[in-house]
Amino acid sequence: MPISFLEDRHRAQRLGRVRLGVKKVSSKTGKEYPVATPYFVLDDAPVLKGFYGETPTALNIEFLWDNIEFTFPHYMRRYTASGLRCLGDGDLVLYRVNADGDVDVRDGNAVHPSGKVVMDGNNQTVKVHCEGETCPSYEDGSCKPTGYLRFLPIEAPRLGYYDVVCHQRAVVGILTQLKLTLANFHHLTGIPFILHRGEEEKVPVKIPEKGMVDMPIRTQWVEINPEWFAANWQEREKHRELAAAKVKQDMIDLFGEDVNGENGDNLLPPPAVAEAAAPVFGGEKTELTVPNSVHETTGELVAEGAVIQINLSEIETIGDLFTAAYRYFGLYREAVLKEAGVKRQEDLMDLPRDIFLQIAEVRGVEVVPL
Repeated sequence: MPISFLEDRHRAQRLGRVRLGVKKVSSKTGKEYPVATPYFVLDDAPVLKGFYGETPTALNIEFLWDNIEFTFPHYMRRYTASGLRCLGDGDLVLYRVNADGDVDVRDGNAVHPSGKVVMDGNNQTVKVHCEGETCPSYEDGSCKPTGYLRFLPIEAPRLGYYDVVCHQRAVVGILTQLKLTLANFHHLTGIPFILHRGEEEKVPVKIPEKGMVDMPIRTQWVEINPEWFAANWQEREKHRELAAAKVKQDMIDLFGEDVNGENGDNLLPPPAVAEAAAPVFGGEKTELTVPNSVHETTGELVAEGAVIQINLSEIETIGDLFTAAYRYFGLYREAVLKEAGVKRQEDLMDLPRDIFLQIAEVRGVEVVPL
């Protein structure tokens, strides 16, 4: 039998980091400072230099997961000279260090100076709200969206990933491309992409104590390989059908945060394993199966205010619930468990059909039983 509390904790190997600049030493202060380069810096990914040279401006890449949260984890991060001080998702503060240097928020929970998690009057953990764009640290520029794009270079395939740190405009642009790809093809894996180093452009940036300043910015962006895109654009419906029908137990089962990563990567617990392309559990067992109705999946998500007709008697098992939640709302297993307020499948107490109705109600979707 596997160790119960380690069963859903897996870590894929990070092979190296692609950087966007170099560090130089100031002749006045003697201190190092970062300088952006018009090319990708591969000093921390030396294997790639043999394929791309010293100053590449584009990399041929693929993604290892169809789940955007795994492919491109991104958070609000606030750094100071002493390192990461605060990390949040716009709703919750997930990690924070106070002015004394002590951790006062860990895993989204308030922490007492004694190290114990703070509980409220109802014996519930106290969550700390993230102010997002209204936070003073965001307004002064010390906190900003930061993402880690995880990819595998096509020329150097290995069982692991490289990553590149993205900020601000790059986060929005890359998220948009990934979402558009999923909307049209319903998968990210197996599609050749190109990671570009963007051209320099001046962008208004808020600098602490200086206000808005036009800064020369070089972002990075991704696109599907144009030749692949042209050959597969008219076939995208087939991609949708294949993605909805097949069960995948691939690299996603190896995913986890890099415990030796930089910038606080190891401060969050590894997320629960999620399934890509709608793999589901058959009943309460761990064998992966495909329900008979999976071929009917259209991949068209239901919008708020819609009315759907469903035979609720077909949502009897947890596997049926995962399939229905993905079909109508695009939710993977991990997201379904989160909305149900549990971390593990075995902690689900309500009937699967009742959980589905709750998810629909939250989204403003009316369910009419057949």
